[in-house]
Amino acid sequence: MTYEEATNKAELIRELEAKKERLQDWIDGLKDEVKAFMSEQGATSLVLGSCKVHWTEYETIRFDTKSFKNEHKDLYSQYEVKSTVKRFTIN
Repeated sequence: MTYEEATNKAELIRELEAKKERLQDWIDGLKDEVKAFMSEQGATSLVLGSCKVHWTEYETIRFDTKSFKNEHKDLYSQYEVKSTVKRFTIN
C-alpha cells in the first residue's frame, strides 16, 4: 500500500466512523420511541409488521470490582493481571 492509499483509507475510516455515530444516535432515538409506545400499551412483546419486538426486564448479578478493590486492596492486587494492548485511533 502506498502512503496516498493509506491516507485515503484513514480519511474514509474517519468519515464512516462519524456516520456510524450519527446513525447510532438515530437508532437509539427510534428505539426509545418504540419503547415508549410499548410502555403506553403495557406490552413487553409486540409484533410490529414483520418485526417481533421484545423489551423485557431481567435481573443480573455483577461483581462490584470498585468496592472490592477499595475494601480489599491487598487481595485485589494479588489477582491483578497486567497486559499490553494496542489502540488504533483516527482523529
